[in-house]
Amino acid sequence: MTTDTKIDLSPFARAVNHGLDGLTNVSAGAIATCDECLANKLHCSMLTCDACGSPLGGNRYPAHGIVQIRDPADEGGPQTIEGTLLHLDVCEDCLVYLANGDEPANWES
Repeated sequence: MTTDTKIDLSPFARAVNHGLDGLTNVSAGAIATCDECLANKLHCSMLTCDACGSPLGGNRYPAHGIVQIRDPADEGGPQTIEGTLLHLDVCEDCLVYLANGDEPANWES
C-alpha cells in the first residue's frame, strides 16, 4: 500500500503501510471460492499480524493482496512473482481498518 508521505499517519497506519508494502488491491475477508481461505477463515494464532506486525496473539482473519514488487529478502526462499495473490493472516484491528478505515483507539506495536 502506498500513501502520500506528506500526510501525518498514526503509528498504527504507518505499521500497516509498512507491513503491506509491495502489495496492491489489499482486501479483508475470505474469498468464497478459495479453499485456503475457507480452511482458515478464523483462527487463533500467536504469530505476528501480517499487516501491522503486532506480536500480540489472538484471532487472525484472512486478507489478500496482489504482489506488486518482489521482496529482495525472499531471495533465499520461495520466489514471489508479480501479480501473485498473497494470502495474509491479519488481526482484528487490521481487519476493521482494511474493511472500513477505522483505526483502533489503543494500539500497541
